[in-house]
Amino acid sequence: MGATRQNMKTIIICAAAALLTTTFAAKSTEANSPDGLYSIEYSRSGVSLVDSKGQSLVTLIRSTTGGTKIEISWAPTSKRVVVATNSALGSAIVAAWTDDNGATWRKALEPDADQTNIANRAQRDAGSRLVAESLTLGDWGSPDELQVKGNMKFSNHKQAEFSYGLEFGSGVIVTKDYKFSLSEN
Repeated sequence: MGATRQNMKTIIICAAAALLTTTFAAKSTEANSPDGLYSIEYSRSGVSLVDSKGQSLVTLIRSTTGGTKIEISWAPTSKRVVVATNSALGSAIVAAWTDDNGATWRKALEPDADQTNIANRAQRDAGSRLVAESLTLGDWGSPDELQVKGNMKFSNHKQAEFSYGLEFGSGVIVTKDYKFSLSEN
């Protein structure tokens, strides 16, 4: 009986550890919109915007890798949401918005061209290849603009801090007011 009880404890501990290693870390625990009508659901199979009944409105990300950290930021109006992912493979931003009080939600990706320009400029200024990058979501300056902050690491051991505004336009999100500060480390 003692051995069986010990085996049960081992199984429970292993199961709990497995659950912990497959969960996603989120800086913001507020997956729910400020008005409570929507939320972001995330798992390894993807990230989706759902209504209060659990009905999927928009799939933001089709799948994620293990170890992906997800950060969520809702605009105070609940009409804009930004999701940032950080993993060993890098970071990305995806967003959703509505202009008709939730009848239609649309998905927007941060344009690759914006990120490529930022990375190329950073590598040129650092005189080295970018090897790691991560970002965090900041404050909403307006219902249509969110601040983004992050850091970069280069192969020559230099590091950089960056920030920019992420603005919702008509059908797209764009970066603006990019700031970059290089440090020797």
